[in-house]
Amino acid sequence: MDTGAFETAAMAARWIEALGDCADREEAVKIAAREGARAFGNVCLVATPAPRGAPRAAAASPGKERDEAASALTALLASGALPPCVAHAIESGITLLWGPRAARPELPEDADPELFASLARLGIRSCLAMPLHVRERALGALAFFTFGDEPPLVEAHREAARDLAAPLALALENVALREDARRASALNEAGLGIVAHELRQPITAILIATRDLCRGAFPLAAEKATPRLQAIERAARRMERLLSDLLDVTRAACGRFTLARQTLPATEPLQEAVETLHGQINEAGLALRTEIAGRLGHLSGDRQRLVQVLGNLLGNAVKFTPHGGRVTVGARRADGEIHYWVEDSGPGIAAEQLPRVFEPFWQASPGDRRGAGLGLAIAKGIVDSHGGRIWAETRPGAGSTFFVALPAQPDLGAPLPPR
Repeated sequence: MDTGAFETAAMAARWIEALGDCADREEAVKIAAREGARAFGNVCLVATPAPRGAPRAAAASPGKERDEAASALTALLASGALPPCVAHAIESGITLLWGPRAARPELPEDADPELFASLARLGIRSCLAMPLHVRERALGALAFFTFGDEPPLVEAHREAARDLAAPLALALENVALREDARRASALNEAGLGIVAHELRQPITAILIATRDLCRGAFPLAAEKATPRLQAIERAARRMERLLSDLLDVTRAACGRFTLARQTLPATEPLQEAVETLHGQINEAGLALRTEIAGRLGHLSGDRQRLVQVLGNLLGNAVKFTPHGGRVTVGARRADGEIHYWVEDSGPGIAAEQLPRVFEPFWQASPGDRRGAGLGLAIAKGIVDSHGGRIWAETRPGAGSTFFVALPAQPDLGAPLPPR
C-alpha cells in the first residue's frame, strides 16, 4: 500500500456512499470490509459486538490472490471468534499495530501474553487493529492484515486508518439506527391487530364495572361493590402486563435490554419461577416434577429477568398442557454452562413451525388468543443479552421441551487439576 498516495477523504466518502441505504448490520460489516480491502490493498476486517451470540464480523481481501493467505482468518471468523488483536482493540479501546517494523504498543498489565504469538500462528505477518467509537461509545473495530511476503504495516498506516475510523463508525451507527427503525415498524404492523384484540377485553371489563358503579347499582352495599372494583383492578393489571411486554419485546428486537447483573446461585431463578406459578399449576390440575442434577454453582445474571424467562417458559407449559398432564422443570451444569429446561406433555409443535416460535406475536394457531405471543420473544431477548442460548425441541402429539443455556461462573469448589 502506498500511504503517500492514499486518499483518506475519498475512501471515507466511498464507505459512506456504500453504506448509505443499508439497514442491516450483518450486511454493513461485509460492505465496509470489502471497501476497506479495495482501498487499502490489504485484507480488511470490520467487527461490531452483537448482544446476541457471536460478534458481527466480516473479512475481505483485495483480490483472489490474497484469499488463500487469509484462509485462517476466515476460518476463525466462521467459528464465531475474532482475531485476538481485534478483540483486544474492542475491549481495551487501544489501537494495536503489530509486525516486524512496529513498536510494541502499551498494553494493560493483565493483557494475554499469547496475544502476539497467536497472531503469528494464524500466518499473520503484521496487523493494525483500531477501535471504532461514536460519542465515546465503543462500536467495534477496523483491522488490516498482511500475510507471508507482503510488506508489513507501519506507523504511517496507523495515521491513515485513524482518519477513517470516525466516518466509518458514524456510517455503521446510522445503519444500526435504520435497522432498529425498520424492525420497530415491522413489529408495529405485525402486532397492531393482536394488541387491539388483547386490550379490548380488559377495557370492556373496566367499562362495564365502572358503569355499574356510576349508576349507583350498589349504593350502600360495599360487599357488592367490591367484586366490581376487583374486576377493574384485574383488568388494569392485565393491561399493564401487556404494555410491559410490548416494551420488552421492542427492547429484544433492538438488542437493548439493560441488565442488573449479580452473582447468584443458579438454582434460585428456577425455584422462584416455580414458587410464583405453583398456584396456577395446581389450579390447572397438572403434576409438577423438578429435576436438579448435582451441584449447579453460580452464574452472573439479572435475577428478575432470569425469573421472567423461566416463568414465561413454565407459564406456556401450563397454558398448553391439558388437565391431568405433567410439567417437568430441571437444571444441570454441563460444559461451563447452566442448562435449564421446561418440558410439558401437551400437543407439541409442528416441525415446520418450530423455527418461528421465538418470533414476536407468533401463535401456533392464528385463532389462539391465550396470550399475545410475546413471552417467548421476550425470553429469547433476555437470554441473548446474557450471552446464552435458548431453543426448543418437540414431539408432535407428545409435548415440547424448551432449553436455556447460560454461562456458568467458575466452580471454586471444584478440585484443582493435578500438576
